[in-house]
Amino acid sequence: MAPDQDGLQKIEKVSTGIERLDDLFYGGFDRNDNVVVKGNNFSQKRNFIYSFIRNAANSGIGVILADFDFPSEGIMADLARSGTNTDMIHILDGFAKPFQISAPANTEILDDPSNIPSVLKQITSAVQRMDEYVFVMISATRYLMSQDPNTDRFFIQLISMNRKRSLVSIYAVDDFVPEERSEWFAYLMDSALHFRNDGDRDYLRVLTLKRIRTKEWVRIYPEDGTFTLGSFNVERIK
Repeated sequence: MAPDQDGLQKIEKVSTGIERLDDLFYGGFDRNDNVVVKGNNFSQKRNFIYSFIRNAANSGIGVILADFDFPSEGIMADLARSGTNTDMIHILDGFAKPFQISAPANTEILDDPSNIPSVLKQITSAVQRMDEYVFVMISATRYLMSQDPNTDRFFIQLISMNRKRSLVSIYAVDDFVPEERSEWFAYLMDSALHFRNDGDRDYLRVLTLKRIRTKEWVRIYPEDGTFTLGSFNVERIK
C-alpha cells in the first residue's frame, strides 16, 4: 500500500453511508472493521444503521442482517420506503419464530434463537454463501444481557469470522446495557459510535484508536431519514 500525503499507508475504505461521517473517518470505515453503535431509542442510531445498509445495498454489496428484537417485515418496509434495494438484503430472523409471526422474502428463520451455538452455525452458513457482504446485527443487546455462558464465545467467534470475511460489521447496542458488558464488547471492536439525544439536540462521538478528525462530541442535524454532521471543532457536552 502506498503512503498518503501525511506519510500514512492508504487503507481501503468502506463508506459509512453518510458523507460527513466518511469525512470524519478520512474516507469511511476501514475494510474488515467491526463497529459497535450505541445509543438510546431517541437518538440517530437507527437512522445511521439504515443509511449504512442502504448505501451498501444500493452499491451492489450484499447485506446480512441479523435481527432478534423487531419484526423483520417492518424493517424491510422501512428500508424499501427509504429507497433501499432490498433484493441485496438477507435477513436472519430471530424474532418471527418465538412470536409466531410471518416473515418477508429474503428471510431465513433462525431455528432456535435461544440456542447461541445454533445461531452462530446459521450465521456462519449464510456468510459462507456470500462473496462480498457487510454484516449488521440490528441489536446485540439481547445476547449481551444474556446469562448464557456461551455468549462471550459466540461474540468472539462471530467477530473473528467477520473480521476475516465481512467488508464492515455493525453491532447495535442499547445504552442500558451494563457498563461492564458494554466495555467488554467495545474492547473487541475496531471503533465505537456513540449517539446521544439531550431532548433538543443530537450528538455523535466516535471512539477508536484509528486516525479520525475528532474524538469529541459532534452535533448531528437530522435530514429526512438520515443526518449530516456539523463542525468537527470540539463541542463538549455533559
